[in-house]
Amino acid sequence: MDAKNTAVDTEKKNLPGILLNTLPKSASVYTWTALAKGLDLDMMRVSCHFFPVDLIVPEHAALLAQGGVVCQEHIDASWQNKAVLGGCLDKMIVHVRDPRSSALEWAHHMLTFKNEQEHMKQTGAGADDAIADMSRLPFKERCIQYLQSALPNGTVDLLGTKWGLVLMNPDYMPEGYFDMSFEEQVGVQVGNYLPDAIRWIEGWLDAIEDPKFKTEVLMVQYEEFVKDENAYFDRILDFYGIDKSIWTFKPFTPKRADDPTYEGEFHFRNARPDEWRDSFTAEQIDKAAKMMPERLLKRFNWPER
Repeated sequence: MDAKNTAVDTEKKNLPGILLNTLPKSASVYTWTALAKGLDLDMMRVSCHFFPVDLIVPEHAALLAQGGVVCQEHIDASWQNKAVLGGCLDKMIVHVRDPRSSALEWAHHMLTFKNEQEHMKQTGAGADDAIADMSRLPFKERCIQYLQSALPNGTVDLLGTKWGLVLMNPDYMPEGYFDMSFEEQVGVQVGNYLPDAIRWIEGWLDAIEDPKFKTEVLMVQYEEFVKDENAYFDRILDFYGIDKSIWTFKPFTPKRADDPTYEGEFHFRNARPDEWRDSFTAEQIDKAAKMMPERLLKRFNWPER
């Protein structure tokens, strides 16, 4: 190995632990994977993977703080999570998007979830296979074992997918949800997911303004990622003081999960940031507009309706 490559490898080993904390359905997996590939970092998680209220496992956060890894989560700004983060991480990223777009994407995500469950039944695969995939990550094992022992029979089977174990607010999938029209399903997410997403974003804005919270936060947006992907990642590299000469990532087209039989690393729809305007009914647009705080519209330059 030549001296230049040796210097690059040494630089990568000295990289900080990067926490990419995202609002769901905002190209989270793509950005997480891009950072891992572009910096040659291992990938990890540190939470129990709930939404909209999650909990960091302190021991895993301490491993992240040792550096050399990139972690992606949907952690809320609870006092418990802020206490853990403030005690071990100097910096973190919070990635948001217009929560109305996120709500629409969640509705599409639920359909993908349904298709995946149907595929698992047809092929004989089950949640045990999904859990086996996830438990390759050691930090997840205790969470999975706890859930299997503490939750009612079948709950883990219901919520497990090959992409991860996400325990969501049950109001996002009420009884008979998949018998509804897609318009009605979007209405469920506008009424239930959207207010949770708004509170999630506001919680992190409050954390940034809280002088007791010592972790420095870089707030980035899905909209800027879509507009200029290279500039988006440059901001992150600058924030962490990472030499751009070691960044090797080149933008690529993610594999999509419209077909549940398709095997791929990445899974999100290539949706426009303002697609919700065409997909929401007039009534849903009005309802969502009444929920959107002026603070968010001004801070992120999101339209009122």
